[in-house]
Amino acid sequence: MARCALLLGNEEEARYYEELADEVKKAFNEKFFDREKGYYDRGSQTANAMPLYLGIVEPEYREQVLGQIIQNIREQDNSITSGDIGFSYLLRILKRENASEVIFDMNNQTHKPGYGYQLMQGATSLTESWTALQTASHNHCMLGHLLEWFYSGLGGIKADPGALAYKRFMIRPDLVGDITSTRVTFESPYGKIFHEWERGENGYKSHITIPANTTAVICFPEAPRECITENGGPVGYNPSVTYLCTDGKYIMYKTGSGTYCFEVRKP
Repeated sequence: MARCALLLGNEEEARYYEELADEVKKAFNEKFFDREKGYYDRGSQTANAMPLYLGIVEPEYREQVLGQIIQNIREQDNSITSGDIGFSYLLRILKRENASEVIFDMNNQTHKPGYGYQLMQGATSLTESWTALQTASHNHCMLGHLLEWFYSGLGGIKADPGALAYKRFMIRPDLVGDITSTRVTFESPYGKIFHEWERGENGYKSHITIPANTTAVICFPEAPRECITENGGPVGYNPSVTYLCTDGKYIMYKTGSGTYCFEVRKP
């Protein structure tokens, strides 16, 4: 609400909502956060994921709360314990914190409640429950949150929150598990965004289409710049591709509209 007020030029209202948000955050943390144990409420996946994603966790505790989430998942043999509301936040925070490998491990199994288990029970559409109960709906919109990760995680397409309607966006795919290729298409208001990647023993290739009148930041897993080529030549030779920076696990380039073919070779 504070951000909306600022966009509308209502600075006084923005201050009011910022102060209210601080009061809610303080009250929530006092009520539900256990500082000694480093988790919220009973330490469930949902109880920790929601406040962490929503920015309620104090900065000095964020890493600890994230660790509690991952530890909870691993200790339960990568089981899903969150439901329709919490699972969305769980996926989003794991994706944001570069833990897509955990998302893959949670969902790439068939012997316990989850997507794979639904398939093993004969489901051909989403079921209402993780266990595909015969007494519940077998054509349901609930629990479909993984689809978002297919686009933003595996496909890597993510809007720039500071831009309007994908005028600027990012492509940062997560190459996780034993997945060897993905192909995603998104119809943005500016046109079709396309991204396909395939990996092999020596690295991976990435085919990308950026719509007209837009720009994108392309993020590759950190590798020497000389190991990245575009259309068969050194990436720096293409004037439409500009090196930005290397940040943590990724090396970033800015591109304008067009079709690109990148290859990232192992050093």
